[in-house]
Amino acid sequence: MDAGPELRAPSPDGVRLDGRPASARHAPTILVVEDAPDFQDLLQAVFRQAGFRTRAAGTSREALRVLARVPVDVILLDIGLPGRNGVEFLRVLRRDLKNVQVPVVVLSGCDEAGTKRRALEEGADDYLVKPFDLGELVTRIRRRMERNRALAGLNPLTELPGSPAIYAEIQRRIDAAESFALGYADLRNFKAVNDHFGPYCGDEVIRHTARILQCCLEDWEGLGPFLGHIGGDDFMFVGRPENAPRMADSMISTFDLWVSDHVRRLDGAVASLLDTRSGRLLSRPYLTLHIGIAAHPGPSPSTVQEVVESAARAKERAKADPGSAWCLSRVGLDGVGTGSVSHRPLQRNGTRGVRHRVLSARGTKAPASPARPSISGAERNNEP
Repeated sequence: MDAGPELRAPSPDGVRLDGRPASARHAPTILVVEDAPDFQDLLQAVFRQAGFRTRAAGTSREALRVLARVPVDVILLDIGLPGRNGVEFLRVLRRDLKNVQVPVVVLSGCDEAGTKRRALEEGADDYLVKPFDLGELVTRIRRRMERNRALAGLNPLTELPGSPAIYAEIQRRIDAAESFALGYADLRNFKAVNDHFGPYCGDEVIRHTARILQCCLEDWEGLGPFLGHIGGDDFMFVGRPENAPRMADSMISTFDLWVSDHVRRLDGAVASLLDTRSGRLLSRPYLTLHIGIAAHPGPSPSTVQEVVESAARAKERAKADPGSAWCLSRVGLDGVGTGSVSHRPLQRNGTRGVRHRVLSARGTKAPASPARPSISGAERNNEP
């Protein structure tokens, strides 16, 4: 047992340390592993008032029994436990795949560098030396849990945020009344390529597609653009609506150049692939990139679902073109996609051009504007 800490008293019952009312609904569970009863009770009271459910154990053996019955979100661990100490408990805990990712914060009166190092080497995520401030402890726990949730939501192949983070980002921009463009990208014929060349090649295609989208986003949006990976060959990105058309041009041009070189390196003799879904033979280019863009106007009653559906419909229009293409739909003030559409086809001579068309509410098509080449990064930087 470590020496008792000098701790600030908890906030009044029913009030969290961040000032919000405590609620048991969707509350995270914290396991307090501490052999001093008074300190154990204090920590449980503090975290209950901070909105947590609590479990307690006085020894490593008791803690492992709790973990076998109850999933927990975070563990507070006294390093100086009787019998099997905290370092030995960590060694056992991290061998259990079910608990390998659970954050563990060590609370100890020992400030010795060797003890800290051993605890961190065995899998502790943080090490606090007594005495410490309770408010700091709660904040550390919250931040640690937020980071773990963010990491758990990443796609393991591309390390990009998944669906929950994508939808949260769209909602954040809607709530802030921002103008933004949601891009929805996927690959045509990816399954056929994956079936023919194998999953190792398929994974390389997905990873490289993610890198292409990320680089083009950063080229146009600067640092910190948002790109998410829904799963499979589906991606979503959020950017400024004024950048969306030329950003999509850049993504498609870069992707098609990479695909033509990549397929040639893989198997130059393969002239066609069998689509196992339809039974059709696919000619080159095997893979094409299709992007649907929903431009959100800013203050409007749109929902996340409406914006996503608008981007999905635009992507389906883009897939009407046999080559890589993008299509833009504007989300109206009523939250419904309007008829304004831009479409970028692949020209037969292999060069890139943009054909614009505007659809009325009934789908009447206006005359196409003349094609223009896509703008490279160097040319864009020299624009007036």
